[in-house]
Amino acid sequence: MTFLKTADTLNPGARTLPNKYYTKKEILKQEYKNIFLNHWI
Repeated sequence: MTFLKTADTLNPGARTLPNKYYTKKEILKQEYKNIFLNHWI
């Protein structure tokens, strides 16, 4: 098995979502509604 160092796998210029997408209850509620209530099998 081959393991890569995290720094070797990063894409230059790549970004993550703003902090609010990980911490706001309103966004979680909307994501739950959009993903699980509308598209879950």
